Amino acid sequence: MLKLIDYRTKTRGLPDLLPYAALIAPGIVLNKDGSFLAGWEVRGQDTASSTESDLSQVSSRFNNAVKLLGSGWMLHMDAIRSSHRAYPPADKGYFPDPVTRLIDDERREFFSGNRWFSTSAILTVTYKPNFQDSKIAGKAQAGVATSDALEKARSYFQNMLDELEDALSSILRMERLVEYAMPDADGFDWVQSDLFSHIQYCTTGTLHPVRVPQTPMYLDALLGGETLVGGIVPRLGNRHLAVLSLDGLPQESYPAILRDLDALALEYRFSSRFICLDQYDAAKEINSYRKGWRQQVFRFLDQFFNNPNARANRDALLMAEDAETALTEVQGGYVSAGYLTTSIVLMHEDQEQLQDWARDLRRTVQTLGFGCRIESINALEAWLGTHPANSYAKLRRPMVNTLNLADLLPLSSVWTGSPVCPCPFYPPNSKPLAVLMTDNSTPFWFNIHAGDLGHTLIFGPTGAGKSTLLAFIAAQFRCYENARIFAFDKGMSMFPLCFGASGDHYNIGNAEQLAFAPLQRIDSEEERTWAEEWIASLMELQQFTVMPAHRNAIHTAMQTLAANPPHLRSLTSFYHVVQDREIKEAIQHYTVQGAMGRLLDADADNLNLSRFMVFEIEDLMNLGDKNLVPVLTYLFRRIEKALDGSPTLLVLDEAWIMLGHPVFRAKIR
Repeated sequence: MLKLIDYRTKTRGLPDLLPYAALIAPGIVLNKDGSFLAGWEVRGQDTASSTESDLSQVSSRFNNAVKLLGSGWMLHMDAIRSSHRAYPPADKGYFPDPVTRLIDDERREFFSGNRWFSTSAILTVTYKPNFQDSKIAGKAQAGVATSDALEKARSYFQNMLDELEDALSSILRMERLVEYAMPDADGFDWVQSDLFSHIQYCTTGTLHPVRVPQTPMYLDALLGGETLVGGIVPRLGNRHLAVLSLDGLPQESYPAILRDLDALALEYRFSSRFICLDQYDAAKEINSYRKGWRQQVFRFLDQFFNNPNARANRDALLMAEDAETALTEVQGGYVSAGYLTTSIVLMHEDQEQLQDWARDLRRTVQTLGFGCRIESINALEAWLGTHPANSYAKLRRPMVNTLNLADLLPLSSVWTGSPVCPCPFYPPNSKPLAVLMTDNSTPFWFNIHAGDLGHTLIFGPTGAGKSTLLAFIAAQFRCYENARIFAFDKGMSMFPLCFGASGDHYNIGNAEQLAFAPLQRIDSEEERTWAEEWIASLMELQQFTVMPAHRNAIHTAMQTLAANPPHLRSLTSFYHVVQDREIKEAIQHYTVQGAMGRLLDADADNLNLSRFMVFEIEDLMNLGDKNLVPVLTYLFRRIEKALDGSPTLLVLDEAWIMLGHPVFRAKIR
């Protein structure tokens, strides 16, 4: 594959050890041995929130997709754990008051440093056509612009990539590693490749955008631009290499068996290479194992003399039965089989720190039931075997079926959220609502939006901190410029934040502080229509059935009331204008003649909406739905009319009470 005998007898650098030759199609690399390479960035389900049944379904579907790949196909899957700047810079947040700004600064200080990591996964697929390399080389040297055999193989490879992506897209979010145009400061468009960036990271340990040359040839030299020094502890550039090999598998596997690696506070690249086999080749290989173990069940002399009292080697018998089961599964088409090589690559400038990392990582792997060793003499060979499309370095013969392979691969990982707010109505690249912590080293970028929707429901037992979480969300929401917050609180839990952030806090039920005039703004037809429906809802709350005659009377009275000046549009004024006795009887409770007149029958509305408003409604909630719903419905109307397109957060504490009433539920909907 990499013989240089026609040119020189010795390798002179890292490019001589790399298999990459040319970019022949979007996202497809032709390698030196005639094979093709393509890849995806993948994201699986969250391991923390997925059930065992969900994870088992992922493994099963992955097995069904991969078992169709036969001899000539190879998979490389890399789980790359890297450090991240978890918290956005200070200039990303608006925070109009010093209190919420201070809260954000304290959290930024906590999340500072390089102790925060996240894991990304890359799946690369390699296919080597089943014809001699010399045939392709001969056609190329003969001056043929496009080899028919090469083009047919490339077309077949592309079709299989599409089928594989279709099969895996139900369990993985897949983004193809292809080229894209990126304009520079001078306005020129440069073509960059995500696939090249991944190969560059695997071969040099540096992650950065890689431009595609105008003639995308000699990729080994383009992607291997580091000095490599071999030895027991190889050095790549100014960093030392340590490679851990998983050379012993547990007796049984389960989905996401290596999920604990996602919690480690160090950078690594966990590489799994699987060389696929056809059903015939896999059965032939398994059968050789079966025969070997069968021959060890009884000693040779016992078999030669046909000893009836011979003692069977129980271990060999169990291994033979296990091979028989594996052979049955492969021949039945339930699984496929292949050669699995699993390694973990660590890099660091300090060799002692690197060895400490390697020992810590080995202990973690061993606690999961795997055999693990730190490579020494074989370190360079093991590292080369982790490169995508490398099928010759560190080839391990023991076979693994595709269902066990699915359990070992990083098909699921800790979900870290979106580092930017996903709402399309916010400014582009807006910071996430908050940065949290999933475990000791993985950040979680918390957003309440899924696209343009931000509906959020919080459940929890009494005293678990639901109100505290609501106050925290409100404080962090102040990071968006011109943000507006309207909170309906219970128990004064949001009063400290509102007071510190210079917001407006109203204790509804205290007539000295706040009183409403719901009919004051009925100048427009739209407002009069709303006011008529609001009066009708008061009748329904008082157990009156609203008939067409009632609606006609309400409409006539509202038209008359609209001719009055604003200070003469109270509920009492409406009470005197309306001519229907049942309507008068129904709304009397909400006028100064009734118990709720102190809140709803003011001559002038003294509610002025600001950017941060909290309404304490515990006392109001104790009065029952007949008194609670009219007030909240009016407040929601005022809030609805105040919406101007700026980021707005509506917080409902103890929302189950509000959502329990059909009138209020319809208003929220």
